[in-house]
Amino acid sequence: MYKQGIKLGIENEKPSEEIAKKIFLSFPTYAFHEKLEAEFDIRNRISFFFSIPISSVQIAGSAKIGFSCHKSNVFDSKSSDLDVSMINEDLYLKYLKIAFEKTKGYTDCRQFGRTSGFISHETSFTKYLAKGIVRPDYLPRCKEQEEWFSFFNKLSAEYISYFKNINAGIYCSEYFFISKQSSVIENYKTLGQNYD
Repeated sequence: MYKQGIKLGIENEKPSEEIAKKIFLSFPTYAFHEKLEAEFDIRNRISFFFSIPISSVQIAGSAKIGFSCHKSNVFDSKSSDLDVSMINEDLYLKYLKIAFEKTKGYTDCRQFGRTSGFISHETSFTKYLAKGIVRPDYLPRCKEQEEWFSFFNKLSAEYISYFKNINAGIYCSEYFFISKQSSVIENYKTLGQNYD
């Protein structure tokens, strides 16, 4: 269904953004086929924890479409993560404000902590902000970051038979979410024959 939906969009020369919108915001989630109660429970608990509408909680990655265009593998409940996208401007601004306050307006960036390879977490955080995304692993160290990881670690443990892990990020708006997911469509255009 997902490959067919992508192929049909490509054949009809639809923009990658339109294909991504159809697949990631309209199609059902592959990983929850015959597990609809689990999908509701996970999305509902995230909605409640972050005080956002359940419609703001969307699924991306291989769990959504059954395969990964970035890692060239298929979804497997033993080894694949559930990638959750919280699409909500108020939540995005809340965590942006937290980061701003914890770093004194980005003048004291010691709270960002370690680096990933040669790139500082501060650099990674601002790089994703420019794409309309807040990633919790790049937030400055703070109570809110600890609460975030505590919540998702507990949720992951409860659903360990469904997913290796449950991760989430915040998107400022649907525009930024679709922009990010359109890279999946672009990769499929390049590597699609690898998934047929």
